[in-house]
Order: sequence, then C-alpha cells, then structure tokens
Amino acid sequence: MTKIVNNCNPRMSKATSFVNLVQQAHIKKISVKIRAVKLAIQLLILVPLLVASAFLCAEETAYSTEPENQCEKSNTCIEKSNWQIGVAIGLGAKSNPLVDGDALPQIILLDIAWYGENAYFDNGELGYKFIQTETAGLESYVTLDRERAFFSFWHPNNIVIAGSALSPTVPSSDETEQETEISIRQIERRDWAVNAGLRMHLYGDDSEFTLSAETDISSVHKGYKVAMTYQHHWVGEDWSLMIRPSLIWKSDNLINYYYGLSDQDVFVHSQSYQAKGGFQPAISVLYTQQINADWQWIVNASYQKLHSSMVNSPIVRRDNVSSLFIGAGYRF
Repeated sequence: MTKIVNNCNPRMSKATSFVNLVQQAHIKKISVKIRAVKLAIQLLILVPLLVASAFLCAEETAYSTEPENQCEKSNTCIEKSNWQIGVAIGLGAKSNPLVDGDALPQIILLDIAWYGENAYFDNGELGYKFIQTETAGLESYVTLDRERAFFSFWHPNNIVIAGSALSPTVPSSDETEQETEISIRQIERRDWAVNAGLRMHLYGDDSEFTLSAETDISSVHKGYKVAMTYQHHWVGEDWSLMIRPSLIWKSDNLINYYYGLSDQDVFVHSQSYQAKGGFQPAISVLYTQQINADWQWIVNASYQKLHSSMVNSPIVRRDNVSSLFIGAGYRF
C-alpha cells in the first residue's frame, strides 16, 4: 500500500486392531462435525461483514492525498468510489515448502478493489481507515489467514513446471531425515482462520514504513503475527520499480497449528512435533512497464526465509518460500 494523497486511494494473500479402527473412524466423524461447526462460525463472521461492506460501498465517497500524476504513473491508486478490476495473464508459480505439497500456480491473477472515504475492500481484505494524512495512516481490517494455502491439494491441469527453480526437488542424503518426513496427505486437515488486525503507515516521498499486527478471531489456531515492512519505489515515464523488505513474527499457536503434529495426526505416524514461533525475513520486487493506457508488463518476484522451528517440522521439506510471475496485466 502506498500513501494516500489528493484524488486517489492506495492499494494496500494407525492402528491395526478392529477396535482401534472403529475408534479412529469415530474420531474422524467427530473431527468432520467440528470442522462443520467451525465453518459455520466463520460464515457467521464473514457474511455480515460482506453485507456491511456492500452498504458502505453504496454510501461512501473516496479521497486521495497522493499527487494525481504520480498515481497515474505508479498505478497504485484508484478513483474515488469506483471498483478497480484488473487481470494479469502470464507464467508463474509460488513454491510450497511442505512434504508432497504442490507448487501454487500463478497463471491468471485477479485484482479487485474498492475504496471509499474510510471503508475499503482490497483483494479479500475488508477494512476501515481511521487516520489518513500525507505522512501517516491507520486502519483496521479483517482477512483470511494465508498459511492454509500451502495445504490445498490442487493439481493444476493447465501448466506443468518441470524442474522449476521455484520448487526444486533435491533428494536428501540423510536417510534418517527421509524416514522422519511425513506427507501432508497423511495428516488432519488444517482449516482456514479469519484474522483481524491493525496497520499503521508512515509515508516518505518515495517510501513507506508499515507496522501491522493481526490475530485469529475465529478460534482456529488462536495465534497472531506481527509484520514490519519497508517499501521504496522508483517511477519513470512509463515504468515503476518497487522493492519491499519485511520481517514477520509468527506466534507459537499459529505455527504449531499448521506445522506441528498432534494426537489427531498420529493415526499412521506415532511421531509428534511441537512447532514454535519465530521471525521470517522476506523481500519482494515488483516491476511494471506500460504498454498502452490499459495494458502493462508485470514482473513480480519474492523470497521468504522460514525459521528453524518450522523447517524442522516433519511435514516441512524446504526452508523458504519463493515466487515468480511474468506476464501482462489489463485494468478495466
């Protein structure tokens, strides 16, 4: 997200005996029921928020504090009370650090956003701005926790990335390590969590510092995370370049829910693992170049280093998450 100035708004994711088998089946049935209840709770939280967002969108009027010409060049702003819809088509993928986890394809990417006087919706994030000046900003928001995305068992049919540097498969020379690895297809399903957070912005001429904190309000993992981000951008006549280093703290509860192994996960494996929280540094680079008034070239790359307690989990194989997308984007 870039600072707001004048007439535009900024853009801010076993057992073997018969008795044991019966017990396992019973436990799994209970687990399914629990997941259904959790889903119902999440819907009860999200539906009113989306309805409220629709009413806000009908009534609010947007403003901006960034110079109009700079907004047009950098494509970081949208006109007041208008929906911005964009689509990028290209070739890309995001690596998956989990054992038997599929790389996440990035072929068609959607960009959907709306900003009002205070309320906004930005690619799945629903928020409200309390403060917005030329030098600072403060907003609250609700969004889905993105850790769940690595556990989605989706095999895309429209692209095959063989030998991709994004998700290399390098056989381990440590036989003990191979034996202790556990596939994510053999553990209990991890649920989506709904997070609520608070984000602060400090703006410079070509830079922005962001501090955010968000916590699970759906009682899925009951954890939290805190992120510090610095963003610097350069804008030319028909191009822009943004570099964004960041540092993210993820709590014990968050990490252990998604990457730890508990009693529910040991139907086949007797191994358990208690994952701890930690810091994860990351960096991303975004380059765009205008083709014409509606189309632009896009190159987006990112790298995130995972902390040791997460990497040591039996369901984690790699120590980083990287992504690369190259394509063309169209703004309606």
